[in-house]
Amino acid sequence: HLGDNSYDITIYSNKKLDELLEEGELIAEVKNDGQFIYAFVTENYVKFKTRKGKSQIINGQLVNELKRLRKEKVSFDFVLNGELLIKDYSNRDEANGLIRAIASSNEKIEEGNLKEIDSFIKKNKISIDEIESRLQYVVWDLIPMEKYKEGIDNTPYEIRSNNLEYITDTFNSKSITKTDSRIVKNKEEVFKYFYEMLELGLEGIVLKSKKSVFKDGK
Repeated sequence: HLGDNSYDITIYSNKKLDELLEEGELIAEVKNDGQFIYAFVTENYVKFKTRKGKSQIINGQLVNELKRLRKEKVSFDFVLNGELLIKDYSNRDEANGLIRAIASSNEKIEEGNLKEIDSFIKKNKISIDEIESRLQYVVWDLIPMEKYKEGIDNTPYEIRSNNLEYITDTFNSKSITKTDSRIVKNKEEVFKYFYEMLELGLEGIVLKSKKSVFKDGK
């Protein structure tokens, strides 16, 4: 933000935007600027991994909600793409740092270092349990585990997105929500939505083709 009601917009390609808009309509999603994470959810376990495949140990309410989601709403094992946020925490950089910190501390605790529980409180002035109770998982894609392992799901993104929206809208959860989105048809609508999100203090938007498939983790 340049401070004079204008913005320095550099991280997008005009050529790519024009190519996408040739489709007629795109799905524009809010970029929440949280901690990106995959959730692997089965009947028997919930596991989290970073974009680079590093395991992240997270416990508490979110895990219980994901287990309930698998039991009540989704009849197959699946992988969710999304971002972890901390509810009512305005500083996103600090929130992301705390999310990384609880994953690291949980790993030490699981290895038997119970002193880490008190060390975390002393360092961060908040407990691991309190942070975990405030975690919110904002998601945008759900891939069947079988398709994820195969590396491809040819279901168009519009269908996957609509299915996920129905699942989250009909699932009473305090921890799991779908990212806000809007259909846009031209550059005017794209940048209107983009500026609205910047004014709210968010990072921006992500534009996606309705026809996009899921391939190689993307």
